[in-house]
Amino acid sequence: MKAPAAVQAYQRQTAPRGALRLDANEGPTPRFDSGTWPLGSEDLRRYPDASALEADLARRHGVQPDEVLVTAGGDDAIDRLCRRYLQGGRTLDLTAPTFSMFFHHARLAGGTTRTVPWWSGPYPVAAMAASVGEDTGLVAVVSPNNPTGAVLTPEELTELRRATGDRVLLLDAAYTEFGEVDLTPLALSLPHTLVLRTLSKAWGLAGLRVGYLLGPAAILKELRAWGAPYAVAGTSLALARQALAQSEKALQATIAAVRQNRDQLAGLLGELGACPQESQANFILC
Repeated sequence: MKAPAAVQAYQRQTAPRGALRLDANEGPTPRFDSGTWPLGSEDLRRYPDASALEADLARRHGVQPDEVLVTAGGDDAIDRLCRRYLQGGRTLDLTAPTFSMFFHHARLAGGTTRTVPWWSGPYPVAAMAASVGEDTGLVAVVSPNNPTGAVLTPEELTELRRATGDRVLLLDAAYTEFGEVDLTPLALSLPHTLVLRTLSKAWGLAGLRVGYLLGPAAILKELRAWGAPYAVAGTSLALARQALAQSEKALQATIAAVRQNRDQLAGLLGELGACPQESQANFILC
């Protein structure tokens, strides 16, 4: 859950260079080959084309390129979904607390939100199923959840999909690299289901603003028309491709270090008498 804009502005002015702003859930500093700049002058004068990055991501996830839509961070993906499926005052069903930008973009789209409490423990599938109504345009779930770190099980995701009928279901998996189970393959096997991923967290590339949706080609083709035609800058696309081409071993080492630090912090908080929640993200709610 992001801090207010004024707080973030103050932190940008006062935080030591290289320090992580934990409230913004930023990732560790990425490593690039400083001697390799991926763009030439011709690239800079052309409007950007995300198709090469979408092909890279498709190979990474074992899907077709038309089943990937690169967006300007996860926020752009959420904005497109809300404007497409909440128009006319339709409702977004989700749990609370969760990522604040869902409520922001639902409101901007002229839609409404309806929430079911979920702080910890099993995901409230039955309550969510009861919440969904004729006015529901979109169902969303964040796992690992922001700000609690709680997760769905594969069985809960499957049951949620069954219980919500043919409505579009979004799994926001922005923090999935830090969890024990990646639900992306399961979600992509389910009908009318999209997965939101990002390079902002585990990859440590929040400044590039590169996110992406995975899902049925027909839905993604429509969502392309609900956003800017050149949503992500060419520089960001090129640097994202360069990051994806780097060693998977290095990425996994970074993720392992974050998990270890998370567990150590939870232990320290417990020793100090606090009650941190169990988290599978890169942050702890305490």
